[in-house]
Parts: sequence; structure tokens; C-alpha cells
Amino acid sequence: MADDSVQLPILGYAPEDIPKMTSGVISRTRVFEDLAKRRLRAKKVGKRDLITPEEARRYIESFPDRPAHGGTPDNTPDAA
Repeated sequence: MADDSVQLPILGYAPEDIPKMTSGVISRTRVFEDLAKRRLRAKKVGKRDLITPEEARRYIESFPDRPAHGGTPDNTPDAA
């Protein structure tokens, strides 16, 4: 009898999973555009793409940080 409570490690995601992981902040269209531009790397398994958890994290972390309130994108305060 199999133990249904065993958690198997997630070894890969489909491109469609990235928007779900980011609550829709990164769109499905953006994921496929970035795959085509090689900003996001995937393994090919037959006709399917498989994105490793490490690559998904690297991709999400590759987006720039939000500037601090009142700062510029390089996080320096506005000269006023």
C-alpha cells in the first residue's frame, strides 16, 4: 500500500507554472517570449519544456528590484 502523505521533491516546472508561481505578475506570454530570447532556460523533454526549480528562481530574481520610495531605479535618493 502506497503512503499518500509522502512529499516528492519538485524537479521541474512547465512554462505555464511560472505565472501561477508569481500570482500572474509574470504572464504566460512573457515566459514564452523569454524562453525564445533565452532569458529563461528550459530542458527539452520530447516536445515539452521543463524548467528546473533553480532556473525558475534565477529567472524571477533576474528582474530588477523595486526602487525605494522616493528613490531612482539605482536605489539612490532623488536629488531635490
